[in-house]
Amino acid sequence: MSKKITIEQVLKRKKLLGEINIYHSSLFDADIEIEKIKPETVISVMNKENTDEIEQYKELIYHSCPFFRQKELHEKFNIKNPIDAVSECFGDNYCEILELGNLILRRYGFTAEKVEKVKKQ
Repeated sequence: MSKKITIEQVLKRKKLLGEINIYHSSLFDADIEIEKIKPETVISVMNKENTDEIEQYKELIYHSCPFFRQKELHEKFNIKNPIDAVSECFGDNYCEILELGNLILRRYGFTAEKVEKVKKQ
């Protein structure tokens, strides 16, 4: 028999999710702010057809982290497609892109298995 949900469980979960708002980048030895975005945006990005995982993560990071949306950043690096700001900053350091993307996804309750399940729907 499964147990019933309690208010305490909901409050604990809400507090944990609220704490996921900073990612410490080893590459820059600095913190990157993470904003809450609409869950529909997360689903939309992760369900894109003909897009590889790293591109999905870059878009997710772009939408979730205000740093990468700065007009000044786009101008300094002459970025035409705003999502390319993530690539421009991290370069080939896919490890950090994946770590940050996974942290963002966990905020919405996704694990690797659940991401694959959502993609199949």
